[in-house]
Amino acid sequence: MTRLVLAALGGTLVSAALLSLDILFVDERALTILNTLHAVSAPLEIFAFVLLVLLAFGTLPAILIGAILKALRRASPETLVATPAMLFLLTTIDVAVGTGDVRLALECLPAMAAGGLAMFWVLARGKIPQVMEPVFK
Repeated sequence: MTRLVLAALGGTLVSAALLSLDILFVDERALTILNTLHAVSAPLEIFAFVLLVLLAFGTLPAILIGAILKALRRASPETLVATPAMLFLLTTIDVAVGTGDVRLALECLPAMAAGGLAMFWVLARGKIPQVMEPVFK
């Protein structure tokens, strides 16, 4: 469980750094919205804000999903990364369809993919103890 938490936190840090850089140097619209709605304008404030949002809505669900997969004895590095990634992807698609704007999805996907890759790298470096029961006998 410790490796899962460390992997999720590491992936979140990578994603937060990339999203913060995108907000600071690419997306002036997002920077204006953050400044107007949340009074966040300094680079460190932006990073902290993005990190807190990702921790609340990305890391905690990923850890919860991982704990459930481990309890069901279905945890592997692939499932621990792919399951929350599918949830994120479906949520992003739903938001893009609902708003009619795909810019948010296109800006978030590379950062989330890099974070997921970092999470997978941490998880794949160590053995995850498990006893897999055969699904089909």
